[in-house]
Amino acid sequence: MKRAPAKPIQLTAEQISNIEKAVFSAVEPLLSENFFLLDVTLEKEAGYWYLRIYVEEKSQGISLSECETISRTLDPVIDALSELQDFPYSLEVSSPGLFRPLRRSREFDFFRGKSVRVEDRPPAVKGKKTPLPNKNKAIEGILENYSSDNSSLILKNPQTQENIEIILDDTKIVCLSPVIHFPEEENPKAELDETVQAPTDSQTNLHHLHN
Repeated sequence: MKRAPAKPIQLTAEQISNIEKAVFSAVEPLLSENFFLLDVTLEKEAGYWYLRIYVEEKSQGISLSECETISRTLDPVIDALSELQDFPYSLEVSSPGLFRPLRRSREFDFFRGKSVRVEDRPPAVKGKKTPLPNKNKAIEGILENYSSDNSSLILKNPQTQENIEIILDDTKIVCLSPVIHFPEEENPKAELDETVQAPTDSQTNLHHLHN
């Protein structure tokens, strides 16, 4: 393992996308049938590049030992990719966690039937915003369906069984939620969704350095 060079490496959005696609294509066939590849992201933080691979076990939450095994298996394969030659990065393998935004159709499909939270944030351009129902800042419910272009979600209120369409735009963040709570309900008591398990710190911090 070597430290990253003192001068940070700059990548364009297209280069980042190409690396993510190459890694995704290389990783997916290597996973056993018990695991599902949710996403691959290449992100820069404090001058260092982090290649993050998000995996989930199909019947239950993925464990730390499973993350370690997957990481050891993928390590030499990813390091040999032409897109990553002479490129320093830190590899992380983990479950997606409760607060990581969901962005792919395959993620929405995998977590269909689970509790999710949609949060509203200020738009980058004034006026470019579709408000949430009842002008809420956040809304939670069971993910029932999603549009083919990821432009909208259908959430079900577990108390009223009512379906609500959520229009997704640049101001919306969708993530898993351990509770089911609609602000407009008379009884705001949250119920823990036992099907969603938050990852431990060790899971989210498992990584290897590469040069």
